[in-house]
Amino acid sequence: MGQVVKLGGIIAVVIGFSLFGAAKAYSKKTDIKWLKSVAAALDSASELLLAGASSSADILSRSFGKVEGFFAANGVIRIENRALNAELADILNGFLNEFGKGDTEHELRRIKRVAQRLCEFTEEAEADYCATAKIWRTGGVCFGLAAGIMLL
Repeated sequence: MGQVVKLGGIIAVVIGFSLFGAAKAYSKKTDIKWLKSVAAALDSASELLLAGASSSADILSRSFGKVEGFFAANGVIRIENRALNAELADILNGFLNEFGKGDTEHELRRIKRVAQRLCEFTEEAEADYCATAKIWRTGGVCFGLAAGIMLL
């Protein structure tokens, strides 16, 4: 009976480490999807601006309102405290705070600049994912197996 419990513990350790590695890799993929949804929201804001939407608050709420991590507070779109690169957080918060304070051409240029920076962050995140996702998954399994062997 003791061997069965020991074997169950070893299996649990291997599975636990494997799931940790898989979760870490998945979180990187989720960050990439989020960056792409923010880029789509910027495209939407640009289209609404060109279409002559009524106000900047309306444009932001319609384009960013459904993106996870953004919320409306007192008619202003804010970004939630998300584990972001500090530079990216500054860029997005600056964009959200200053949006609507210039003419249409100025706002379109700002959207384009932010979209370009966001594209750079997305490319960096994708490169990081390609470089580390397999390492996290494989490392989780290997550490789990190593811990399991030590428990034998």
